[in-house]
Amino acid sequence: MVQKVLVVENYADLNSAITAALPNDCNCTSVRTPEEAIVKLRAEHYEVILLAPRLPIKDDPVIHFLHENQPEEIAKVILMTDPDADASGENCRVLVKPFNRDELVAKVTGGD
Repeated sequence: MVQKVLVVENYADLNSAITAALPNDCNCTSVRTPEEAIVKLRAEHYEVILLAPRLPIKDDPVIHFLHENQPEEIAKVILMTDPDADASGENCRVLVKPFNRDELVAKVTGGD
């Protein structure tokens, strides 16, 4: 089953590495800014959203957009962040940086 994945990471090298590490059956779209992510989210449906959030997480524009416009999509978000980031109150999964390929794939494909 092909999963549509949106990768939101502002560092170009990390963005490319994440996209390359995902299985071939993941249809990945990658963007570098929250604004680009919001444009994509308005236009397309994604099964998984990998998000490197702006901190504090409650102030992240993508999280705010989803809460306001697509609250049912919040559960599809995987936050790529440090272990001390406060994701309380968010119904998101967390992928702690630094992570390896196996952890990334497990989170995206539901093998976690």
